[in-house]
Amino acid sequence: MMDAMQYRESLKKMHTKVYYMGKQIENIVEDPMTSPHVNSAAMTYALAQDPVYEDLMTAKSHLTGKKINRFTHIHQSKEDLVKKVKMLRMIAQNTGTCFQRCVGFDAMNATYITTFAVDHARGTSYHARFQKWLQYVQENDLMVAGAMTDVKGDRSRKPSGQQDADLFTHVVEKREDGIVICGAKAHMTGIVNSHEMLILPTSALSENDQDYVARFAAFHRQNYGACKVGNADILIGASALMADMNGAAGASHIKDKLIEMVHLAETMYCCSLACSWEGQETPCGSCFVDPLLANEVKLNVTKNILLQTRNTARWTGSGSPGSSKTCPVELPSSSPCTAPALHRQCGL
Repeated sequence: MMDAMQYRESLKKMHTKVYYMGKQIENIVEDPMTSPHVNSAAMTYALAQDPVYEDLMTAKSHLTGKKINRFTHIHQSKEDLVKKVKMLRMIAQNTGTCFQRCVGFDAMNATYITTFAVDHARGTSYHARFQKWLQYVQENDLMVAGAMTDVKGDRSRKPSGQQDADLFTHVVEKREDGIVICGAKAHMTGIVNSHEMLILPTSALSENDQDYVARFAAFHRQNYGACKVGNADILIGASALMADMNGAAGASHIKDKLIEMVHLAETMYCCSLACSWEGQETPCGSCFVDPLLANEVKLNVTKNILLQTRNTARWTGSGSPGSSKTCPVELPSSSPCTAPALHRQCGL
């Protein structure tokens, strides 16, 4: 398995072409616009090397029997599904943001199930080819981006009905050694610092759309009560600390808001654990979440994250001397010209 430094070095060797505001970024590992993404994803490698988190961050490959990073693992049991949820929450607590490996992780598990099912129904050999690629990913500890959102074009039309076929990623040529695809994916921040891309369609497809392939959803919905709750943990902790620093920790209306935030976060976490514990083994041997409960995770997160944000905004108006949105950022806080006054007046 790679460590964080090896991950960063592997990205430098790829020479990925990335443009920001019309200019090419020469070094995605060090450029200030992309380094935060790299640093966040690097935590998934660093934590896998920490003995404290070994049980959550690593697993035994069912293909080779070797120890691998859990982000390259195919879930073999309900316990694997639960460990995934606990792992995502823990990483989010350490990063405070998205670490960009979840969609690719879920895409691999969904594709593993799908290729087996297609082969069983059609007599094809997709599953064996996918297993070969999966073993390559595991042995090299690669970060895989799940490329899901197409640019779509005319939203009233299916992929095959678009005037420009390249508005959806699609197959343009089939050859003995594979296929040739064309098109574009959007909202793909994670691909900047990933090694591989696993492409998925973005909507339900008809018989006429067969060149636009398969899709998944339930696995990723399981995640929301884990990583989002880990981020909420940081938000709740920061809010409690601000209340304490301002002498407002004992105020009943502040305590009520903090309690409600904890309640919303733990409710989302419970949903993720529930859909995992209620998961079932699939015919290919991997384990799949309970889809109804997984969708309930997504529903709760969609509602509760908005409530979390609203509560934080309400709190900053009543529990602090002013709005945290206007709090000085890092650069003026460290400047020798402005830092003394900011440290004194803002308590930084």
